[in-house]
Amino acid sequence: MKRMVICSLLLCGLAGCSKDPAKVLEAKSMAICGCETMKCVELKNAEFKTREEQLDASRVTDAQRERAAIAGEKLSRCIERIGKTDPAGQ
Repeated sequence: MKRMVICSLLLCGLAGCSKDPAKVLEAKSMAICGCETMKCVELKNAEFKTREEQLDASRVTDAQRERAAIAGEKLSRCIERIGKTDPAGQ
């Protein structure tokens, strides 16, 4: 509901800001595009959350656990290297 109000305000506000029809159309297009992007992100987040909730831990194989552990270790080493080479991190 909040998103719909924000999108409506964007469309109305941007349309009223200019008397140039081309600018109004461009502003409306940008607002609509922004609203569609927000919808897409929310949908993907909802899909991910649903899949995560439906994950049955008993179905995860030992090989999958091992690959996840290895990936976690590689990520940790990468973060450590970045911290050592980043002058801002010192």
